[in-house]
Amino acid sequence: MNDLEEAIDREREALAITPNNHPDRAAMLNNLGKKLASRYEGTGKMEDMEEAIAQARDALAMTPDNHSDRAARLHKLENMIARPYERTDPQQHQVHADKFDSFENSLNNQKDPGQQ
Repeated sequence: MNDLEEAIDREREALAITPNNHPDRAAMLNNLGKKLASRYEGTGKMEDMEEAIAQARDALAMTPDNHSDRAARLHKLENMIARPYERTDPQQHQVHADKFDSFENSLNNQKDPGQQ
């Protein structure tokens, strides 16, 4: 767990010195969210998952609609939101997952304007 703690600390340091308009900031936020979610898996501390979700939402907000990483970031956010339900209420998780799967499928069915 010490390596993960250090990785989280280094990601926070990098974000602290990265301008809000930097092109890599969304990816950095996304990475921090993934690290926090990993820590949640080990500790079960809801504060970690809450922060992971906040970081993933910020990353998604900075990602343009036509960006190649947008669908993956949406999917990661969904997984983060649903994960606590998997631990506590599998039935509620399934309802949430079904709604997101429907949304994700609609994204996947949209054609890339460059491929038309």
